[in-house]
Amino acid sequence: MRMLGIDPGYDRAGFSCIDHTHGVDLYVYSECFVTSKSLPFEKRLSLVGEHLHILIDRFHPTHIALEKVYFSANKKTALSIAEVRGALRHISEERRLPLIEVTPAEVKQSITGYGNSSKKNVATMVAHILAIPEKKRLDDEYDAIAIALTAIAIHNSQM
Repeated sequence: MRMLGIDPGYDRAGFSCIDHTHGVDLYVYSECFVTSKSLPFEKRLSLVGEHLHILIDRFHPTHIALEKVYFSANKKTALSIAEVRGALRHISEERRLPLIEVTPAEVKQSITGYGNSSKKNVATMVAHILAIPEKKRLDDEYDAIAIALTAIAIHNSQM
């Protein structure tokens, strides 16, 4: 199984690729994809979608993991994230890649054992769980890795 994990966003989107073979998770790739604040939302949405196509073509995932977002303090941001999620879900279907959606609480529970953990706790545990190259990462990138790992665990528990 090769899982492409996504922390959806139009300003910053986290992407990761994790292999799961014979019960072992292996880091393949991760990044935080950033779009320019000077661009209109429609262009930023398009760039995120185009980037997903590029990553699918490059890494050939067998599944896509996407974080569900239920609410946000900023309603405008929440609606925009929902639009990004819709575009990414469409691409998943278009490419015939099974989609596994996970909530932030599921990710925190799966990675740290506590559903209300902080982003810092998640990032720390991701680095303990998975051998990842050292570099400076934004939360979105760590979140994408955690989303992929959680989706793998959920998929495997359903088998």
